[in-house]
Amino acid sequence: MRPKRWMNSTGGALLLAAAGIVAAPSAQADEQAPTVSADLRGPFFAMETNDSGQQGGVVYFEPVGDEVSIYDQQSDGKYVQLDVWNATHDPNTKEYRLSTKGDDEAHADASMGQPWNMAEGHCFRFRIRLVSPNGEIVAGSADWANWRNNDDSRQECPGVG
Repeated sequence: MRPKRWMNSTGGALLLAAAGIVAAPSAQADEQAPTVSADLRGPFFAMETNDSGQQGGVVYFEPVGDEVSIYDQQSDGKYVQLDVWNATHDPNTKEYRLSTKGDDEAHADASMGQPWNMAEGHCFRFRIRLVSPNGEIVAGSADWANWRNNDDSRQECPGVG
């Protein structure tokens, strides 16, 4: 199943934060209540890039099905890159990388086999960042999170990685 894109009622992408649902900043103000895809099957996580308040990229992780989706939220020539490590098993070995280079979204899930079929109960370290068209990492754009792949509850992994 292809991961869903969470949208508000006017089609703007959303940042789904732990404390609630918060609309990501956009060119036009959108005060309407957000809507979330009805096919969520369990807990989920979200994180955006750190790029001067522009939120150029976002990652969503839904442990049920190990669904990971990244989106490029700006048409500025940069692309989104996500790296994932299994911090429980071997925190120094990268599991996989997703990139929106040449597209505005990328997806991975357990049905794709290894390494996208993530070990249940393990903590995974996610790094999202922006990359310039010439391949240089955009300074200050990286954001990090440690999330547990647990289908039943939303758990972060403090102190891991």
